Amino acid sequence: MSDNKKFYWLKLKEDFFDEKQIKYLRKLPDGDKLVIAYLKMQLKSLRTEGLLKYDKILPSSEEELAMILDEDENIIKFLISALLQVKAIEKLDDGSFYMIAMQELIGKEGKSAERVRNFRERQKQKLLQSNTNVTKCNTEIELEKEIEIEKEIDADKKISEITKCYEDNIGMITPAAAELIFGYIDDFKDYRIIIEAIKTATTANIRNAKYISGILRSWLNKGYKVLADIQNEQNRKQEKKDEQQKQNYKEIDTSILTEEEYADIVRGKTTYEEILKQKGVQNE
Repeated sequence: MSDNKKFYWLKLKEDFFDEKQIKYLRKLPDGDKLVIAYLKMQLKSLRTEGLLKYDKILPSSEEELAMILDEDENIIKFLISALLQVKAIEKLDDGSFYMIAMQELIGKEGKSAERVRNFRERQKQKLLQSNTNVTKCNTEIELEKEIEIEKEIDADKKISEITKCYEDNIGMITPAAAELIFGYIDDFKDYRIIIEAIKTATTANIRNAKYISGILRSWLNKGYKVLADIQNEQNRKQEKKDEQQKQNYKEIDTSILTEEEYADIVRGKTTYEEILKQKGVQNE
């Protein structure tokens, strides 16, 4: 009688912790917890060739995955966001997750992987429907691969610089804050706008992620996409302030002002006319 029982194991390379995706995860807040949770995802998906099926037991696939892995829900939400960012997983139409690298780690392919591969093929076909007459040569395909790699490196650089600016000015970035702020990266053509928003919040001495998010939403609503848009707005505000100060300095009789009143005029907190009105003095 034959034994049909199958054994599964996870094959990790000796340079696992040197891989770019793992280094990226470890640099994030709670990085070691994220890596452990990522390994648990890989182990959990061994029997299904990389597929983590969403059975809709809980309202979201992230909540359900957190329950299955016995991990904190916020850690899993942050991990999924990070893994999607570096294209280590795919989220399917039904909410399930597919671990892209699992075929190499288990060395086999089954029905689940086949279904996922078919799904990915259908997605590609949708993109190609409007370009059915375009034939790509091998050189173009290789170029596209290089561009994708450059995009991944570029994404890592953006996140690293934003994280450093946040932690230098605001404090340790939490998973919730990171998810909120990193969500704006694709909204702007220049990621430095996010760094500028962090600096603006620091100058205002309101050091929290929600305030930074409010600044970014305001700039989005104004149609700002690049750093020059922000700098132009700042220049206009400064010019208006300078002009106001020039108006305030016209024909000021300092003999009737206290040092504090004069300082308030210089700082733009009040005007010469307002002080005269408060004192009941006519401005001739």
